[in-house]
Amino acid sequence: MVRGNVPQAALSIHTTNFIWGRAKNPYDNERSCGGSSGGDGGLVASRCVPAAVGSDVGGSIRIPATFNGITGFKPTQGRISYKGAIDANLNKVTANGAHLPAVAGPLAHSVADCVQMFKI
Repeated sequence: MVRGNVPQAALSIHTTNFIWGRAKNPYDNERSCGGSSGGDGGLVASRCVPAAVGSDVGGSIRIPATFNGITGFKPTQGRISYKGAIDANLNKVTANGAHLPAVAGPLAHSVADCVQMFKI
């Protein structure tokens, strides 16, 4: 299994941590691949993997998709299972006192690839 880099404690617009360093954009190493699912976004964009599952509270799938020129979106909560993953909802992110749940979602080359992910 290939795993992408994530920022420490997640919830960041860029992907960097003290263990693996900064995840670099596959098209320009001077640029970011976004965050917090940026490592996976970079792996998909560079065709190291056909698709990936990221987690999103406030843009952590959508930002890497944009930065890397791939497709990604935040689906309805529970559409993709967290089975076998650390539950990102443990972060308990709040906005005005309301809990904002993390949602697992696809990162792929196209909408058609995202459809195939959901069929699998």
